[in-house]
Amino acid sequence: MIPAPGTEPLKAVLDTNIYVAAFANPKGPNAAVWNAAIDGRYELLVSPAIIRETAKVLRRDFAWREDRVQVVIRVVAQTARIIVPRSALSVVTADPDDNRILECALDGRADIIVSNDHHLLDLRTYAAMPIVAGVDFRRTLGLK
Repeated sequence: MIPAPGTEPLKAVLDTNIYVAAFANPKGPNAAVWNAAIDGRYELLVSPAIIRETAKVLRRDFAWREDRVQVVIRVVAQTARIIVPRSALSVVTADPDDNRILECALDGRADIIVSNDHHLLDLRTYAAMPIVAGVDFRRTLGLK
């Protein structure tokens, strides 16, 4: 799945749960996925909806102060290519927020979707894009 040398980098969309896990536990396994994006190991694609959802979860579930949330959101926006999806999907009915991940991936022409959410993982693929768990993406990138 990793493109050959001299070709475009792998384009990946991370689910909100990957960002949240990486930011809440900077020494955890999902932080390696985030750090690989910062290091340019792959091209990270994100949409405004994914950024909003990440900020909302950090505020609500982790009681992060607004200044801390804003720092993280700015870094995400600076690291990733922002995709403003035109598609409006309703594929995942059990968790409609997961459709925002698919929309970003579809309109950003991602190569892969990374999630630890069973609603997305159960799909296995969407529009020929594999949907993989964080652990599998780390292996793809050659990370521990």
